Amino acid sequence: MKCGNKTPFCNLCNKIINKYEDITIIKPCGQVFHRDELLDWTEKNKNCPKCKGKIKELSFDLKDIKS
Repeated sequence: MKCGNKTPFCNLCNKIINKYEDITIIKPCGQVFHRDELLDWTEKNKNCPKCKGKIKELSFDLKDIKS
């Protein structure tokens, strides 16, 4: 990530999300996950694994990460 920005962690595995890894962001809560882990999660769950809010939309675009 850019200097000064918080480095995102996957909220499923708690590992750092590196610059070139595929990610998914849940909207509207903005939680960030490794793409494959979240897609596996959403096969059986309809709520965010971090905040437990209902998943309304998934974003696959890095520019959507909140700073």
